Amino acid sequence: NIAMNSMFIWSEKTSIPYAGFKTGRNIQLTLSDMDYIKKTIPEVQFIAPRNSRGVFWGGPPLVVRKNKSSNYNIYGDFPDYTRIATKKIFNGGRFINEEDIKYKRKVCVIGERTKTELFEKDEDPIGKYVKIDDIYFQVIGVHKFIPGGGFETDGDIFIPFETFKRLYNTGDAVGFLLIAGYDDIDIVEVENKVKIQLKEIHKVHPDDNRAIGSFNLGSFFTRAKNFANGM
Repeated sequence: NIAMNSMFIWSEKTSIPYAGFKTGRNIQLTLSDMDYIKKTIPEVQFIAPRNSRGVFWGGPPLVVRKNKSSNYNIYGDFPDYTRIATKKIFNGGRFINEEDIKYKRKVCVIGERTKTELFEKDEDPIGKYVKIDDIYFQVIGVHKFIPGGGFETDGDIFIPFETFKRLYNTGDAVGFLLIAGYDDIDIVEVENKVKIQLKEIHKVHPDDNRAIGSFNLGSFFTRAKNFANGM
């Protein structure tokens, strides 16, 4: 359910002083990083910036539907996310699209557990509204939970990246990048290129291996495939 030639990239703290900056400086990825990577690394097919609340940053926001409420993780996403990681949407609904991003629409895709906990048993949530941190959002889809999908859960809520930015005043900051390369490229080499570019942009020492974190799914799949072939 996720592209084999893909990886996660995120930022941490520097471990080596460089260009007048001290050790321990926080690195913040931005939307302009995404644009630069697209222009300079042709092996990258898709790149999806992402922000979140309740997973790595802050507690899960309160979500309310009439007299029912609970806390759920919130993700700010672009449509290209589903080109890298599959999101199965129940009939009658959809995922975030470009129009949602352009017009900063207050729409959301809820999880199947969210639907069960906030809506009546036979109630169709599509077109209905929930409040996320006291702001009304219209439900446009319900995603089916896929076990083994990393840190995602069956209660997660997805909203447009631009709407997330306005809701939580994050500006152009990006929590992490999900990147997929073309099928015939070496994703480990792409990972190295991405890190080199990000280090140059954010003035990080070339030998600093802590400032930019990553998890390369492509290399993991390759090892698993080679192991299976060996068996």
